[in-house]
Amino acid sequence: MEKRTSIYICTGCGIGDTIDTDALCNVAKSEFNIPTCHEHNFLCSKEGIDFINDDLSKNGTDSIIIGACSPRVHTSTFKFGKNILTERVNLREQVAWCSKPNDEDTQMMAEDYIRMGIVKSQNIRPPTPYIEENLSSDVLVTGGGISTITAAIEGSKAGYKILLVEKDQELGGWARNLFLQLPQSEPYQQLVEPVIFQKIEEIRKLSNIELLTSTSINEISGQPVKELDELSEVTESDKLKHYDSQGKIDPFKPLIQAEPDQPENIPEKRPARILTPLEKIDLSQIRLVAVIILNKKQIAMVEEASGKGYEVGLGTYIGKNQGRVTEIKNSSIVITELVRDFKGRLKENIQEIKLHKNDNGE
Repeated sequence: MEKRTSIYICTGCGIGDTIDTDALCNVAKSEFNIPTCHEHNFLCSKEGIDFINDDLSKNGTDSIIIGACSPRVHTSTFKFGKNILTERVNLREQVAWCSKPNDEDTQMMAEDYIRMGIVKSQNIRPPTPYIEENLSSDVLVTGGGISTITAAIEGSKAGYKILLVEKDQELGGWARNLFLQLPQSEPYQQLVEPVIFQKIEEIRKLSNIELLTSTSINEISGQPVKELDELSEVTESDKLKHYDSQGKIDPFKPLIQAEPDQPENIPEKRPARILTPLEKIDLSQIRLVAVIILNKKQIAMVEEASGKGYEVGLGTYIGKNQGRVTEIKNSSIVITELVRDFKGRLKENIQEIKLHKNDNGE
């Protein structure tokens, strides 16, 4: 069926002062054989809308083109019912307000906008909704825990028929194992009885909820709003089934796992002995206060953050990372500790603690 189209062009807001609106109507009539094209000086006013409505009732028009302001404004003003297709052509913001008045290029632009609006209007159709017959609004809820029971209750209160399926013999899920739970209302001072039992009692009283326990879903196919589910009773043998990952890929582990490389002759674990106080302190909390070198004997004095002092020598354990003093210099001590890199491999890390200087720089 061919559309009956009318065009209405507004000359207000400077449009008529910038564009030859009569020429726009000639384009519609000569190029597209549209017989009805009207001009109005204030199309969005009450008088302009009444003028359009009167014309629609007389001509039996089912498609109109409004050549006026931006379609982003007056959206509710230019609505003429669901049976009237309305196309807006922006002659104000995109032509009159941004182009040279009464210029050949400006006029050409306005005429092209009218042409595009007419072609678009000719090719659009009112959307026709597809409504299938024998639709079902019943709701399937799987599982009998606190969340699904609450969902079933709320769906029932909304007026839907609910089918709740639970594989165990009793509703409640893990919440049934609770002795008490945190309070859900003021004054929040004492533990309360688990709310799950109140929910179970409430759901059994609702007539539009069907409960199926010891039941599993064998198949779900097709699409929503149709009866699609195949159910079966859960047997004891079904409950004993479990996933055996032997010889199979574990989906929760990465496919590539690098084994940590261990340096030779370096134990992974601490020795089975009582740790010294220095082994319980991070190296950043230890400072060197003195170094004593007598013949072949080398001794250093260190302090922890609290000011407690310790004597250390070559081989003394120090720090939380199995560190040992490997060298004592004139003004520092060198500690070799074990740390793990980003791949989890144990690596030797060299740390040097330099002699602490006092406020006088000595």
